[in-house]
Amino acid sequence: MEEITISITPEDIHTEDLKIEQGHCFLNSYNVASKYKSVNIIEGIIVAFTKERKIFKITPHVWNKRNEVHFDVTNEQVWQSSDKMIDSAEIKYVSKKLYDFNDLKNVNEFTFSDETYLEIEIIKKAYGEYEQNTNNKMAD
Repeated sequence: MEEITISITPEDIHTEDLKIEQGHCFLNSYNVASKYKSVNIIEGIIVAFTKERKIFKITPHVWNKRNEVHFDVTNEQVWQSSDKMIDSAEIKYVSKKLYDFNDLKNVNEFTFSDETYLEIEIIKKAYGEYEQNTNNKMAD
C-alpha cells in the first residue's frame, strides 16, 4: 500500500474550461488527462479522517499525476468549495493503478478494479482491529 502526497494542481494546468463535478472523479481526471497528454490518471483509495482521528470514509477515488506530482481537481474544485467533506480533517490517498489517457478507450465503461476494492476491505479490517485494540487498552 503506497500512500501518496497530493499537491495542488500545477500552475500550467488550466481547468476553467473543464466540467468538474461531485461524484464524477473519473471523468474529472479523464478530462484533465485528455487536455494535457503528459498527465496520467490514477486509480486509488481515499481514507478521510475526522478531527478526532477517526475514519469516516474509505472509498475508491481517481485523481491525476504528472511526472511525480499527484493532484486532485475533484478535491480542489468540489470538496474544498462545498460541504462535501466538511467533517474531514485530513484525507490520505493510496495509489493502486496508473492509466495513460490512451489506455482508456471507452470512458463510459470505467470501473474500479477488484484490487482497489480488495484493498478497501483490507484497510477497513485493519482499522477495525486497531480501533478494537485501542478501545480495549483504554478500558484497562
